[in-house]
Amino acid sequence: MEHPFPSSYLPFVQEQALHQQYGSIRKFYSEQDDTWFLSLPYQYLNEETMSRLVDDSIYAVLIVQKKLQELKDLDGLNSSVSLLPEYLMEPYPAPLGN
Repeated sequence: MEHPFPSSYLPFVQEQALHQQYGSIRKFYSEQDDTWFLSLPYQYLNEETMSRLVDDSIYAVLIVQKKLQELKDLDGLNSSVSLLPEYLMEPYPAPLGN
């Protein structure tokens, strides 16, 4: 934990943002009070949404696979997404996180 912040070796990762994340990680693992992070917004999918995403993704792959096997000419096909039914293209209702 006493090591200095390393440099960012990726051109798209800003050093200030990287150091902020390192600071948060160090704080998380060094403090005894483990409730400070509860005030932060939860940006990740909750279990129900993640399960639905996995199920829908598997279902979409199976639909695309079946339709590609049935198609004889793929020249006009720009994206396999166009093979999916509309309901699989609709956004999930909020909230997606907590």
